[in-house]
Amino acid sequence: MKQQIAAWAKKIKNCSWVWDDVHSIGQHNHLSTLLQGLIPSQSRNLYGTHFIFNNQSNTNLGSDGYDNYQAPMSESGNPLFQRRMWVNGHLEYFGKGPQINDLIRCIEKVKAVRTVGTSVFVTIDRDFAVSNGSTVLRELRTLVYTNELYERPQVDKDPQVVPSEEELVAEKQFLFSLNDVRRFSSLSYNLHKIHSDVQYCHQENLANVIASGPLLASMMLHYFSSIFPDVKIRSFKYRNSEPCYIDESLVMHVRKKGANYEIHIVKDDRKLCGGIVVSND
Repeated sequence: MKQQIAAWAKKIKNCSWVWDDVHSIGQHNHLSTLLQGLIPSQSRNLYGTHFIFNNQSNTNLGSDGYDNYQAPMSESGNPLFQRRMWVNGHLEYFGKGPQINDLIRCIEKVKAVRTVGTSVFVTIDRDFAVSNGSTVLRELRTLVYTNELYERPQVDKDPQVVPSEEELVAEKQFLFSLNDVRRFSSLSYNLHKIHSDVQYCHQENLANVIASGPLLASMMLHYFSSIFPDVKIRSFKYRNSEPCYIDESLVMHVRKKGANYEIHIVKDDRKLCGGIVVSND
């Protein structure tokens, strides 16, 4: 297996993909309606909205419903792994970032392939540029590939303590419905079954349908902008630790950390995902 992964990694790092798209107001309006229904906001900032544009073509789906164009493959073209999850990401904005009606070209490359135990972590570099060639956003995203069923964490083992009340800048309770997650998956052209198929999730040892990594990142940035509409975000680095299931009460926390801000989505005093916002202020 290691030799197959090494051979695939050497080959895939020489590949690149180009996705052209117009960041249309119609798609933005659909996304805004979805996010506003979860957490109302007066802000019109567009941080995180790029997730619904410049996406893959879904022409080579795996058994889990996700496109295999960047999945580890054998020399004969068969997938080496049956499952994948979104692990983390990093967004870096230049100027105002992508704006409505911009014609954006996204050039995508595999930046790194790392084997940890029986799993493989694949990091993708995505560069978003406007028609004059200027980069307005750079994104790194990491997916983990595995053949193991999801292992649910023990509730009483190594809890991640949430910040105390005096550290909090703001908090908001919310929950995702199945409809919310499916709508975002439709907007982002994401056919991964763990975001729509309850029975498939149970087969994968997941308790229910889960929110996608891009939806979680979009929600965190949406809530942050609702609190700080005038703050210009330079970068956002985030990590997903545990699944965020539909129909479960979640809490979004924001706190100041030096010159930056921490955002976390919490369930029963456990940090399910979170990130650091670095501002230009």
